[in-house]
Amino acid sequence: MQALIVTRPDGKKEWGNPAHMSDYVNCKIEYRDVTEQEIVDLRIPEAMVTVKIPVEVFWRSEEMQKKIAGLDLLYNWLRRRTMDGYLHIENIDTHDVPEYLSLDEYTRMKNAGVIFPPEIIAIYENSNSDENAEESEEDTEATEPTENASEEE
Repeated sequence: MQALIVTRPDGKKEWGNPAHMSDYVNCKIEYRDVTEQEIVDLRIPEAMVTVKIPVEVFWRSEEMQKKIAGLDLLYNWLRRRTMDGYLHIENIDTHDVPEYLSLDEYTRMKNAGVIFPPEIIAIYENSNSDENAEESEEDTEATEPTENASEEE
């Protein structure tokens, strides 16, 4: 994987966001292959995705309006644009999605008509299957007879 790596005058390295090139004055800028450790240490996004929200759904949902406004304040490279009846929320790092969007919020938004990319769907399908597996394990444990119960009979 290749990424833009910026070295500040003080020697500190960081991932260079191509949308913010004007922030890197007096910096050494490299576009090169990065190691797995650099991906972790520099928080280099492996995938940047776009979520599409139908405009009429956005206007009817105060919860969604607050969520997007909050993300806009916290998430410095978020980009929004309206096109073809959808509000496109762009430049979302897939690593950050679980931090900002709970499974309940994801489910409500998906049911309301929000279009999520496959990378985000996979995150929540995996968490759904993990929860279902845990529930079925708990059900199995609850229905299995214990050794003490058979001895008492």
